[in-house]
Amino acid sequence: MKASHLSDEYEKGVEDFFQFAQQNAPIMSEKYLCVCLKCVNERRQSLNDIKSYFICEGMYLIYTK
Repeated sequence: MKASHLSDEYEKGVEDFFQFAQQNAPIMSEKYLCVCLKCVNERRQSLNDIKSYFICEGMYLIYTK
């Protein structure tokens, strides 16, 4: 997740993360906790919003759960 936000490597990492989150993370009303730099795992967002935030803001790099 430290790759350039425009790289194929970053995009693959985001897709892998979302696949894992959809299989393992608890959801509330179709929303997940967002781990972008803006939300820092404190706000619930739709998957589409989270993907946009990951591209624009980047992932909260000390996120571990």
